[in-house]
Amino acid sequence: MIQGYGFSYNGQHSSAFGIYAKKTTQSITPALLAQATSVPRRPGEWYFRTDIAERWIPVDIAYIASDLASFRPDTRAIAAWLSPVNGLQPLIFDNEPDKTYYAVMDDGMGTGAGTQATDIAQIATLGTGKIIFRCSDPFAYAQSQSSAAFINDIASPSIQGTYETYPVITLSLTGAATSIKITHSSGAFALVNYSFAAGDTLTVDCTRALVTINGATNMQALDITSDFPALTPGGNTLTVSPAGVSTGSVAWTERYL
Repeated sequence: MIQGYGFSYNGQHSSAFGIYAKKTTQSITPALLAQATSVPRRPGEWYFRTDIAERWIPVDIAYIASDLASFRPDTRAIAAWLSPVNGLQPLIFDNEPDKTYYAVMDDGMGTGAGTQATDIAQIATLGTGKIIFRCSDPFAYAQSQSSAAFINDIASPSIQGTYETYPVITLSLTGAATSIKITHSSGAFALVNYSFAAGDTLTVDCTRALVTINGATNMQALDITSDFPALTPGGNTLTVSPAGVSTGSVAWTERYL
């Protein structure tokens, strides 16, 4: 009996294919790329910043076929399940069921060698191999959204994740206004210039850098000086001005390194 755990990918659990994870290898952080340059006649280098790159998740697997005749047909079904043609798909491990990655199978590990090829060694009805998942978006996501209401034009979302996340802010106008400004406690803001009337709905989607008014995209209403504020781990404050002309809420999905 193989001891291990499973994972879900593309909406299907690995156990449906007789696959179990023997071992996964995850780094503490995704790949980190330091941006620096050397300076003539100066020791060391000049450091600018560190960028977060993609995440790789190798999974050593064991596969049990029901009989010898099923082994090859089953591996073709596994190939269809894991096919990178489907693009990025949700990946959830049984040992961390409250986190979701978005991944595609890619065995190249960034080298291009053997990309999209995964071998399974067969011994009778037992197969062993390795699946390598590439997460172009390197973060793990909570399974559900969180939200906070604006009370007296102020929302106070508390972020439990370990990395900043982008909110979706939805406001329903209760009065007229020539502009709406949403300001984060960091000073970042989104300013929307529009002749708002009671009954209008404004959505500032910071995840997609998108502004909609009454369901229609309206990027020309976004002031050129605007940002799309991110929510940082811990306490945050969002303030709407002018005061007293809207109600609404802010929604977000926690992100984790």
